[in-house]
Amino acid sequence: MSNDADQIRFKIHQQGADRVLAAADEEAMGKKHVGAGRVLDLIKFASFYGEETITAEELKTHISDCTSANLVGERAVGVALKMGLAQKTQVVRIGEVPHLQLYRERE
Repeated sequence: MSNDADQIRFKIHQQGADRVLAAADEEAMGKKHVGAGRVLDLIKFASFYGEETITAEELKTHISDCTSANLVGERAVGVALKMGLAQKTQVVRIGEVPHLQLYRERE
């Protein structure tokens, strides 16, 4: 069984035909990350990432099923990078925390 340090908080937001995935490493939650002229407030906006936790392996399925994703933390962002959905140069660091947004092109 995974411990809390391995968990990723996530929530799916359904907006019409679009499925927006919000996922953040558990240890990034409950903090306000500041850096490079950006602020990522995971205290104020914690509800966007939901209450449910999953593993990095489980996140792969959810990323594959979404039309866009907002990913925070080494594990959550790492899943997208390992899947080839983005490159490291697309990752923005806000303080010490990596942040990545993904969008699928509509057909």
